[in-house]
Amino acid sequence: MSTSSKVLLFGATGKVGGAATRFAVSRNVDVHIAVRDPSKSLGTDLDSHFSSKKDHVHKADLTDAASVEAAVKASGATTAFVYCQHKSMLDVFEALKRAGVTYLVLLSSYTLGTSAEASKKLDVNNLDMIQTFHYRAEGQVKELNFPAYTFVRPGSFASNCAMWWKREAVNGKIRLPYPEAGQGHIVDQDIGDVVGGLVATHNASTNPPAIVALIGPRNIKHKDVVAILTRVLGKPIEIVPIDPEEYRAGAIKAGLPAPLIGALMGYWASCTAETDDVKLSENVQKYAGHPATTFEQWAEKHAAAAFA
Repeated sequence: MSTSSKVLLFGATGKVGGAATRFAVSRNVDVHIAVRDPSKSLGTDLDSHFSSKKDHVHKADLTDAASVEAAVKASGATTAFVYCQHKSMLDVFEALKRAGVTYLVLLSSYTLGTSAEASKKLDVNNLDMIQTFHYRAEGQVKELNFPAYTFVRPGSFASNCAMWWKREAVNGKIRLPYPEAGQGHIVDQDIGDVVGGLVATHNASTNPPAIVALIGPRNIKHKDVVAILTRVLGKPIEIVPIDPEEYRAGAIKAGLPAPLIGALMGYWASCTAETDDVKLSENVQKYAGHPATTFEQWAEKHAAAAFA
């Protein structure tokens, strides 16, 4: 059952936002999108869909509150989807509410916990970089008393493995500081489908869930991820154990931000084969109507392009 509300989705040119847009469109929702560059292709299917709906494509940037407010007003949307920025988003959230958004879906992070109760146990004085900006954004939404909101908290994206290891995989070796660390990798498409399902079926009057945590259907050790990539890519990839501090230094030297590497290293160090609650993969079925995608399925379809 589709909500009759107009929805405004940010990030339609990205993987999660694009999937959310496609899902909502498939459910006959009155979808408007906000993008930084309206001339950029959304993909053949969405380009075709919006070609006759130019008034449904709005130029806006989540770092520019005025553009966000203008997009909401032009669309007439009362439901919106946005994703977190590293800087404070208070002015953006104020603009969304002032312009008429009554139900907000925010892409947040599993690192804040799987429930409100779990979030209360966080040491707010010792948050890592990833936790910090997501925690701040969620707090700002709650302080503004939106009539309704949902924080979508996905775990590690399956596609992140390319960000971590692509350059090394080309040379047939991947250095692993924590080869036994296990994570329930969630696929971008599934996250987007859940967002699409939420905006398609909920609004401020339907009592939407406050938090939806998402994890893939199976915890996979890092060394087993490499084994899957070896098989799918059709080339041998050797695992090279490396001291965590040496890995950290190398990643920073390669250009990755030190706070980000610190957050990742801390998370990997805490992970075991059973750290992520894979039962949360059932939320994909609950809100998107299909089973969660496995890492193997993602790799079969996307690894070749991701590691090219």
